[in-house]
Amino acid sequence: MSAWALVSGLVGAVLVFLLGTGREAWRNRREKLGILRLILTEIQHNTEVVRTIEERGGDLLVSPDFLLSMSTETWIDVRKSAAKLLSDDLRQVLNDYYSPLQTLLTLLKFEKGPSDRMDRALRGVIKEAAPEIEVALTRNPYQEYREDMLRAQEKALKRLEDYLKPPWWRRRGR
Repeated sequence: MSAWALVSGLVGAVLVFLLGTGREAWRNRREKLGILRLILTEIQHNTEVVRTIEERGGDLLVSPDFLLSMSTETWIDVRKSAAKLLSDDLRQVLNDYYSPLQTLLTLLKFEKGPSDRMDRALRGVIKEAAPEIEVALTRNPYQEYREDMLRAQEKALKRLEDYLKPPWWRRRGR
């Protein structure tokens, strides 16, 4: 074999490797953007559910619509891919949102959840109104997870919208 054949074979192998790597990076980027768009849609849905319940003067922790309408299906379906494709900060923002949401939805399904929630809330009110009275104050995980979820929902929504915003050179007539 001539040296020319060896060099051209090596160059061809390097080109195939580079093209394959580029194609894989392009595919991963498209899959990542697709996952983020799906998750953004789910978070927008959940935000609207929360907003509508609150506009009607309802309490998320008491409203059956909250339990029935909040969604985590997309996140459950894509989290394996998200773990591979998303950056640490994006994964953290999404975990900060979905973890308290899933925990809150689980707590609200407990058989004695409504009475437990009210008992904890009442103990908290008594302790606030009369600090001198000894009350077996228990923490209120329902309220804690609600607040954590709402705070993280706002942050996740903004972070995903900013991330998915097209670069300035692709924006049309805005």
